Amino acid sequence: TWARRRRLWEEDRVGSEIAYLEAKFAAEQTAASLRALEERLKRTTIRAPFEGVLDERFVEVGSMVSPGQAVARVVTLDPVKIVAGVPERYAADLEAGVEARIDFDVFPGREFTAPVTFVGATVNPQNRTFTIEMRLPNPGGLVKPEMVASVRVTRQERDAAVVVPQDALVRVEDGYVVYVVEGTGQAAVARRRAVELGPAQENRVVVEDGLRPGELLVVVGQKSVADGDRVRVVRSPDEA
Repeated sequence: TWARRRRLWEEDRVGSEIAYLEAKFAAEQTAASLRALEERLKRTTIRAPFEGVLDERFVEVGSMVSPGQAVARVVTLDPVKIVAGVPERYAADLEAGVEARIDFDVFPGREFTAPVTFVGATVNPQNRTFTIEMRLPNPGGLVKPEMVASVRVTRQERDAAVVVPQDALVRVEDGYVVYVVEGTGQAAVARRRAVELGPAQENRVVVEDGLRPGELLVVVGQKSVADGDRVRVVRSPDEA
């Protein structure tokens, strides 16, 4: 109707302008209705906005559903996001981009690595931790969502650091001391050294001040020895 009215009015001036405009508006309204129907027709097929695996279906095929109703759960397996909580005392040591080592109990002896992609800006008041996230490539779908992971993150890297076993430390009123061996053979004696400690990991601690590389440290009987006591070296690092 609109095409016919337009041709008659624009070419031959047949009819009235009102009829011409009414036909135009009716055509536009009908086209809008068609677009709405086409959009509704597209929604008869539900498509996820991303690629993934259909993990669970909540409705049967052919069921009537309402807008916003969950119909299925789709999960993306590559990559997988790993979320961990870090104690607040390490907040100054971590930033996005550092490498994390990830272990899963179900894969003994296998270690995964991934960079930290997000570091939380707030601390959880319940457990005093802040959140970090990593995205782990998972092309074969080996890692499943909701698996439990152990995450280790490098806090600091130090070159030429003096590291000693924590068992070698002796606690005193004003800090910690260690005993080193001075002299050799029958002239070997224990000397007390006050030390300033740095970061610790597992059973090892960095000594910031008080020890020099290569010094012989007493690691057995250190709590029973006194400054100046004669000692007998039963095993040196070269024999360990």
